Amino acid sequence: LRLQLAQAEANLADLTAGARPEDIAVAEASLRNAQANYDKVKIGPRPEDVAAAEASLRSARANYNDLADGLDEDEITVAAANVRTAEIAVQNAQREYDKVAYADNLGETPQAAELDKATINYESALSNYKLKARGATDTQLTVAWSQVEQAQAQVDKLKHSPTPEELAMAQAQVDQAQAQLTKLKNGPTAEDVALAQNQVDQARLRLQKATLTAPMAGVVTEVNIKIGERPGAAAVLLLADLSNLHIDLPVDEIDLPGVRLGQAATITLDALSGQPFAGQVTAIAPAPIPSMDGATEYEVTVMLTKPNPQAKVGMTANVGIETNRKENVLLIPSQLIQVDPLSGKTYVNKAGDKGQATRTEVILGVRNGTKVEVVNGLQAGDKVLALSPVATGLADGAAGDNFFSQMRGKIQSFHDSVAAGTEGK
Repeated sequence: LRLQLAQAEANLADLTAGARPEDIAVAEASLRNAQANYDKVKIGPRPEDVAAAEASLRSARANYNDLADGLDEDEITVAAANVRTAEIAVQNAQREYDKVAYADNLGETPQAAELDKATINYESALSNYKLKARGATDTQLTVAWSQVEQAQAQVDKLKHSPTPEELAMAQAQVDQAQAQLTKLKNGPTAEDVALAQNQVDQARLRLQKATLTAPMAGVVTEVNIKIGERPGAAAVLLLADLSNLHIDLPVDEIDLPGVRLGQAATITLDALSGQPFAGQVTAIAPAPIPSMDGATEYEVTVMLTKPNPQAKVGMTANVGIETNRKENVLLIPSQLIQVDPLSGKTYVNKAGDKGQATRTEVILGVRNGTKVEVVNGLQAGDKVLALSPVATGLADGAAGDNFFSQMRGKIQSFHDSVAAGTEGK
């Protein structure tokens, strides 16, 4: 495409620069040649040309007549005599050859050369005799008559020249040469310049369409096309802005109301464990995104607050978004909670004075996925027993339909996280 644009620009430059002296000289020579050819055609053929054509016609007719009439007996007799003479010559040469047959260089002797010559003459004489005795073939007659017709056509053409068509063709060549010379001397017309400029504009437009322009500065991380391939629906190139790393994560519709722009977030990378990064919510999708499990989820973008050279594109990340904060509250592990599947109330196994388990209803507050705030039902210092295997199964099953179903989501959300508190045991 660059070459096409360069060629179009060169054509435009040549056109607007005007004709070169050598171009005009060539056009003038072409006009002279065309005029000379017209004058020659107009005068017609020379008498000697007509005479030569008529002589060729007479020769072609005589040759055809000879073939058509065949040879007389005298000519056949002469041909047969030539065969007999050649045959005798072969016999004589053979006798002389036999006399030196003992020589080591037999093939180089004069006798050998004479025998070869006599043999060739005999075969030629024999072939000539057969042709004369047989007469002309249909093919030979056809070829001879074709030569007669060609000679006659040439004579007719010369006698009737010039025809109106020949004069018109010669005059057209003169007119064309004159027009080309006039065009060079007068320079390009406005239409010629406009056409050349249009070709330049089209070539430049094709080049622009074939150029990929990145919408931002960045680093190419993936190329999904090869030389000669046609681009498909997928992205041809992937461009990453390494100065502003961010994470796009799905948030369940239940958790989404607690997420707002500008909220602080904590980011951890599996490849850089123990190094939390500060982040901030910068975008919340207005519409849900497709989900593999059928849940309704929205894409939330969290941007790293400070760039870190160790953080790379594509690393596995865990994000916690702080949606609420409480201090000095009572906390217990969430796995100690039992949920009644009928009433929806929550219970724990509180340890009595003698260590016995007492099923105690509790009122829960905020949670962060691993720990739950207890608003009522327990006090600091109370002991809570772990569920028995049987009770655990029942509680987990109930929790899947009630309490824990409200905590689904693909992010390790720190919403409703607690800054400080007392854990139950």
